Amino acid sequence: MLAPDQHTDAAIGKGTGSSHLSAGWVTTTLGVVTQPRGMKVKPSEMPDAPFIGLEHIEAHSMQLLNRANTKDVKSSGSYFGAGDVIYGRLRPYLNKVYMTHFSGLASGEFIVFPSQPDLDNAYLKYFLNQWEFVSSVTRLNTGDRPRVEFNQFANYRFPLPPLAEQHRIVAEIETQFTRLDASMAALRRAQTNLKRYRASVLKDACEGRLVSTEAELARSEGREYEPASVLLERILAERRARRESQEKRRGKYREPSAPDTSALPQLPEGWVW
Repeated sequence: MLAPDQHTDAAIGKGTGSSHLSAGWVTTTLGVVTQPRGMKVKPSEMPDAPFIGLEHIEAHSMQLLNRANTKDVKSSGSYFGAGDVIYGRLRPYLNKVYMTHFSGLASGEFIVFPSQPDLDNAYLKYFLNQWEFVSSVTRLNTGDRPRVEFNQFANYRFPLPPLAEQHRIVAEIETQFTRLDASMAALRRAQTNLKRYRASVLKDACEGRLVSTEAELARSEGREYEPASVLLERILAERRARRESQEKRRGKYREPSAPDTSALPQLPEGWVW
């Protein structure tokens, strides 16, 4: 367990954490609860082992997208074991954090936090992934390729719960995240269905199935109505009148050709192609 004097406020740096902690919690720093492994290994020493580069971890999601093999790597990498947390130190605003489930080598752009008996590394993973921490670390360096070192944020304030409570917190986070993932999937399905519904509404509108046709209303009300064929003739007549004067100098006005309706669907009564 951590020594009592390591919990004092004298050791606290900037960062998250409030004086209003839950009963049994204590405020310490990242440098007290964890230290990087810093074990560099040549690819030849771990032939055919998994290799994780920055490009293999999705930004912000803590998800592993892919992995490579050490046989395709030339430079030494950082060794990690199952249960370790790897933290991307290059461009920290990308928030690349992952808890490994196997051993292998990681790019030198990762800081490796080994698993340990007094800290649930999943709790550490979620702590490093939270926006307040990401925002604070991002401000440490500037430039096109900002890169942080552990000693720059080792004094970041860390709220430490009892170990059993860490496990419960992790379990509840994962339960809540599972629900959120399900909600997001349902939302994506709903968005897809909305697009289909919108297309269906427009299709029905343009094929006479969205509202009652004028023919149906006229029949139910016992009145006459102007079918689209008559409307079309009037449109063509008005068009002809406008264009004939313009076409006199260039020849006879040409009537627009009728469309080929042999492959077109049947229209409602009163409509015309």
